[in-house]
Amino acid sequence: MAVSKETYPPGIVVSAAIDLGTTFSGYAFAFRDEPYRVYASTWHSKTTAYLVANKAPTTVLLRPDKQFYAFGLDAEEKYSELTDEEAHQGWYYFQNFKMELYRHEKLSREAKLKDIEGKEMSAMTIFTLVIKYLRDKLIEQVRRSKTGIEEHEIFWVLTVPAIWSDAAKQFMREAATKAGINNTQLKLVLEPEAASLFGQANYTQRDVQAGGIAELKHFRAGQKYIIADLGGGTADIATHEVLPDGTLREIYRATGDELGGNRVNLAFLRFLDNLVSKEVMDYFRHSARGHYLEFMRELK
Repeated sequence: MAVSKETYPPGIVVSAAIDLGTTFSGYAFAFRDEPYRVYASTWHSKTTAYLVANKAPTTVLLRPDKQFYAFGLDAEEKYSELTDEEAHQGWYYFQNFKMELYRHEKLSREAKLKDIEGKEMSAMTIFTLVIKYLRDKLIEQVRRSKTGIEEHEIFWVLTVPAIWSDAAKQFMREAATKAGINNTQLKLVLEPEAASLFGQANYTQRDVQAGGIAELKHFRAGQKYIIADLGGGTADIATHEVLPDGTLREIYRATGDELGGNRVNLAFLRFLDNLVSKEVMDYFRHSARGHYLEFMRELK
């Protein structure tokens, strides 16, 4: 199987990508006339002046009437404020929910997610709200960068883990279309394959010349390599070979497992349960939730 460097479809002016991650999410886009100039999302904290990042925590906060209120840092900070004031009851706070699509043995459109307090909501609703929020933010930034861009001129890419089932991929596609992305202008791409294409398009191979001078160059034809995408939920691996025409041959199918960075967080929390007792940690979680959320943010 060859992985190609696809050209822009007719009528497309912007290539836009959304990465809805287990722990962090963001987006990026490029214009057709400047394909290698990539614009990325930027997120600012309202309470911590120095906190600026290209990805935001995959956290969503809904009002008690189940209407969207905030995403990312804004959601974390508002919920922390609500808990400090003991006013969080009834609000819906979801985080680290992406891998539920992998864990569902019989995934369906009726699947439910539990928020931090155990309250249930439709998984399709939560994924749709997050994708719509990222979509709207991206379109807003595109139009600030270049006026006159219409939605039918944007081609969308949504990245998914290599280990996801066809049902999980279809679930994401349906959530994206419900979020306002035209299905004919949407492509799902495996995360390690996207990383591999990015690596091939950039100067990523260190080549030592005579005299010990090192240069960064493109991978040469015939070069074989393994790329690992180590995310919050999964560790995905792809193995490719560069062909003479610049496309990539898949040596072995993309694979991986639920071995992302969250496993480290969970192991550390288990360590704390053993160190100070589970009863103490449960008391910390429930009686000082604002401080606990800040503690978990530092752990990330």
